Amino acid sequence: MIKEENNKSAFPHNLCIFLVEGKRMSTIYERVKGVID
Repeated sequence: MIKEENNKSAFPHNLCIFLVEGKRMSTIYERVKGVID
């Protein structure tokens, strides 16, 4: 994990990446959940 206190200037960029990755993971999760159900 990235230490937040060492990367405060990069936080907005990391947050943007986190949101994009989160959306992608959510899509994968919904697809897998559909297969399991």
